[in-house]
Amino acid sequence: DVVFSFNRFEAQADFWLPWKPAGMAAALVRDATTIKERYLDAAAFLHHCITRSGAEAARYLIYHLNQDYVRGPDLDGEALIVQSDVTRRVRLAYHAHERRLDELEALLADDPWLDIYRDRLCDRPATCPVCSQDLPPVEPHHVSTLHRGGPLVDRLLADGFTTIDEVPPERLVHRKQEIQRSVIVSGRPHVDGRVLGGFLGSLTYPRHFLDFEAWSTAVPSFPGTQPWEHVPYLYSVHVEEEPGGPLEHRSFLMRPGLDEREELARRLVADLGDHGSIIVYSAAFELGILTRLAAAVPEHADALNAAAERVVDLLEPFSAFAYYHEAQRGKVRLKSVLPALTSEDYSDQEIRDGYTANLAYRYLSESDRGNDEAGRVSAALESYCEMDTLAMFRIVAELERAARAEAAE
Repeated sequence: DVVFSFNRFEAQADFWLPWKPAGMAAALVRDATTIKERYLDAAAFLHHCITRSGAEAARYLIYHLNQDYVRGPDLDGEALIVQSDVTRRVRLAYHAHERRLDELEALLADDPWLDIYRDRLCDRPATCPVCSQDLPPVEPHHVSTLHRGGPLVDRLLADGFTTIDEVPPERLVHRKQEIQRSVIVSGRPHVDGRVLGGFLGSLTYPRHFLDFEAWSTAVPSFPGTQPWEHVPYLYSVHVEEEPGGPLEHRSFLMRPGLDEREELARRLVADLGDHGSIIVYSAAFELGILTRLAAAVPEHADALNAAAERVVDLLEPFSAFAYYHEAQRGKVRLKSVLPALTSEDYSDQEIRDGYTANLAYRYLSESDRGNDEAGRVSAALESYCEMDTLAMFRIVAELERAARAEAAE
């Protein structure tokens, strides 16, 4: 690593390399498969520090992952990494930012602690572990919870509106925001009986509520996988054979560090059967898993591809606002919908989100699975995934109740 400093600015090059016929090249290393705009901005800032410190770089390089790389039996490090010359793009980016960098440098002279620049530097202050410490709690119907509010939220706040019910209907920009406001004003959930009834009518028995947990790594873990490919390591499925019948739970957790996708696929095909709806939440992820699993395990490809044809996305009625409850606060993700409809949540789960689940599985991969702690973590993982599919079952049950009540009115 080489650090270049100029006044209050400091930037680091991951490599500072000789570049023939003469000169040096500044290189950054990134773990993505493509060159993102923010990487060019980082390189442009590096260029600023290099040139202002009196040095010069003949080339700017970004080393990143090869998106076409497929791991064979052994890892080929040379084929995994790609070198991209971004010199021209970096200099164009620098010209676009040069004036702003000079302005920032002047401002820093008066405020070395950067406090007044927080809004400029952090585009997600609500979730930032630093900035969020100073943010007051947001009241339930604050305009910031407006569904896809975007720049409209800033305009409404500037005009003195605090809560969504205060906003005149004509200031809202699309139908979903109007529904959100009307639900807050009326205190009653919004139910579109036609759309909701059509969705529920498409569900056939036996109903299978399916969820995967998958991890992805920069360096492919198993033969046949690519950088950052989602590799399933756990699934949960709740099966409702008939209306009012018992609910059965089935699951499979791969032993960490072992490529057991073949066994996972075999068990999954058996648990899903060959007919009935497969209900998931936000189908793109599960469909991607099924497709890649079919390619990885040809023996079960036909059954897995057939299962993909039976997938029904439970997100659809919420994304369409065919059902909306004020407790959702403008959100349609599973963990917002479940407590709004059922008053249940994930608070009693040791693992409560997919990111933590993947950290837990990584811990299992790097530890002795025979110890008590590993056993506890494995149980917590399976419990979390089971909760996801149980949540979908309960949500469907509540939607059916809401649809019946709407039809009776």
